[in-house]
Amino acid sequence: MNHAAYLKFEDTTSKVIVEEIYNPIHQMVHVTFEDGYENIFFTDIETGEWIEQDLGFTSLARAVGILIQDNSMEKFPVQKLMWFHENSAAAKPLHFGYLKYRSGSNTFYAIFSANKRYMFTLFKNKHLWKVLSHTNLHSWSFDLDYFQEVPFLLDMYKL
Repeated sequence: MNHAAYLKFEDTTSKVIVEEIYNPIHQMVHVTFEDGYENIFFTDIETGEWIEQDLGFTSLARAVGILIQDNSMEKFPVQKLMWFHENSAAAKPLHFGYLKYRSGSNTFYAIFSANKRYMFTLFKNKHLWKVLSHTNLHSWSFDLDYFQEVPFLLDMYKL
């Protein structure tokens, strides 16, 4: 859903268009500013603070967070991620965070990119890894090799 709003930032007020992006793990929005700038903003699962995609914890992300949280009843829990970094000479480096949790008799792994954005959730059914859900790739394309590499690493290191 898109809606127009007025964002107060650095002693100015700008008209913005805010598009909510469905994400099962954290709040996420795509914001277009009247000067043409646009980016995706999302909450950090570990702190609840707002992040500007590919730029990090910026003052603009804080301002967007204030705007969104003033107009939203939805709150997401803050949780601690485990981080994994694989840097072998034979393969490209992999860096991701994961949140391991149980539901029923299954163990699930929510996988996050190095910039703390949720990518997908995995679970293992007998000996086969399955992708349960994944992020909407709205304006963002992560390395799809993670779909194959992460399950291999989870098994190899018994994470």
